Amino acid sequence: MLKKIEASSQLIHKSPLTQSTMPSLSFTVVDTGVLINGKTFNVKDRLKELGGRWNPQASSWSIPAAADSPALRDELEALVSQKKAEEAAANKAARLYAASPEGKAAAAAEEKQRIKAAVAAGSTWICCDKCTVIDWSRQHTSCSACAVDGNTFRVRGNIYTGD
Repeated sequence: MLKKIEASSQLIHKSPLTQSTMPSLSFTVVDTGVLINGKTFNVKDRLKELGGRWNPQASSWSIPAAADSPALRDELEALVSQKKAEEAAANKAARLYAASPEGKAAAAAEEKQRIKAAVAAGSTWICCDKCTVIDWSRQHTSCSACAVDGNTFRVRGNIYTGD
């Protein structure tokens, strides 16, 4: 049974929950155990250790009621927070590397390798391995080696002059 809580006439000052302090998991007690919703990917191995099973109907994990405790809930929340912090640190490191001269050189070498592989596979929209791919998904290229003038580019193999 739910109780309705009436607000008093006094102003209550509470700090709003921010994204970092909001719980990322929710726990619902049911007859068969406890359903755990939210971002559970990082804690799924721990839930399996506890005898948890994925419940596709509820789109949540179900663990036995005997395994539930406030300490477990805190542990799961801490695991989620730890994994989130690790991912943020890894993403920051990757962005810093990509912006460094070494990262830019590695990206350029990877792009050249990808172009050579596409030419070797018989791609019709890349004319040669000296091509510069402007947009892979739209198949836009620019090739100074094969261009008649500086404005020539290709879209899906068709040559356009830009005039």
